Amino acid sequence: MDKCVVDVCMQKMKDILNSYQFAYKENSGTVDILLYTMQLIYTCLNLADTSIVRMVFFDYSSAFNTILQNRMINTKGKMSSWLSDWVREYMKDWSQRVRYEKDKFTEEIRIVVGVPQE
Repeated sequence: MDKCVVDVCMQKMKDILNSYQFAYKENSGTVDILLYTMQLIYTCLNLADTSIVRMVFFDYSSAFNTILQNRMINTKGKMSSWLSDWVREYMKDWSQRVRYEKDKFTEEIRIVVGVPQE
């Protein structure tokens, strides 16, 4: 089900994605961003009077765990109303619990922050 959501969203958002977006794009991934970054470094170092390149990297590995669901769904103009309704329905009533022994679980709680992931 999650793959279907990604496929539908990516199809609808392909025209608004930044050209430097490498994740979740067909035929694109980690190697592409590494090659792009290396090329950028080499280009900068080949400029006159350049002997150092400073870069800042941000780790967004947990970004999906911090998404405010209502804010994402209610983003005006970014998602068509049918897609917004579909995502709202898909994410409605998500909950989780933790198994702490072979047959014991914590109380189930509703998830209101983050995006369900497999």
